[in-house]
Amino acid sequence: MADIDLIVDLQLPALSDWPVFSRLAFAVQQVASQVHRQWLAYAQGAPLPGGGKITPRSGAYLKSISLTPKGDLQWEVASNAPYAGAIEYGTAAYDLKQILATSAKVRRTKDGRRYLIIPFRHGTGTGSGQGISFGSNVLTPQEYALARKVLRAAPSHITGIGQRPSGNYPGRMVPQLQYHWGGRLTRQHLQQAGLAPARVQRLQGMVRFDQPGGGGHSQYLTFRTMIEGSSGWLRPAQPGRFPLKSAVDQYRVAAERIFQEAVRQDVAAFLGDQS
Repeated sequence: MADIDLIVDLQLPALSDWPVFSRLAFAVQQVASQVHRQWLAYAQGAPLPGGGKITPRSGAYLKSISLTPKGDLQWEVASNAPYAGAIEYGTAAYDLKQILATSAKVRRTKDGRRYLIIPFRHGTGTGSGQGISFGSNVLTPQEYALARKVLRAAPSHITGIGQRPSGNYPGRMVPQLQYHWGGRLTRQHLQQAGLAPARVQRLQGMVRFDQPGGGGHSQYLTFRTMIEGSSGWLRPAQPGRFPLKSAVDQYRVAAERIFQEAVRQDVAAFLGDQS
């Protein structure tokens, strides 16, 4: 992600014996800490100045935002999340099916079309798991209660790992998980609970995955097939949210005043010590 710098032009005096400006150093640290805290707040879902908010998923984006000293008068606020740039600046429209041309996990239909089975994890607010977060994949309290009621007694779980041929690379074998399948949420379950048709469509076929022996968090998953030649799987362009820029801009004007006053006090103290 490109840097977004908070740069303040300070007219520092030309002193032959340059001191450590302790007040300025402290002021820089405090302003950087405020920017860091504000960015963290946006990552947790606080409203953004331009409207909208970032919907937290697994918490990985939040955990990636760091505050690091780079010198007496320099601090770095940054994120190393691979998608931090997309959140900040937005993304162009993209056909997700392009992955079918390169993924070793691709399978083939009888007529030779490539496809992938994509797991979608549905968040519950009680833990994190694996799978793709795509769209609105957070269960409401009503949906979570229904999933627990129907699936708790018949969870699915992974029983082993085998191998199968890659659909893209002849002669290459790829891992294939082996499953014990338990219960599923049916259309009837969802309709009887009074869910809207769009939610019925999204949640139909949901399974609950438990770790063997009952350890770890349960995961609620649905599966969709991405197939070559289909008209779906087109991700529209996403506008930038600019959480870091917003955090920096919020303190930019105040930082200049704070830094100027810190310099004035440091210079006065230094000159007083020299007299």
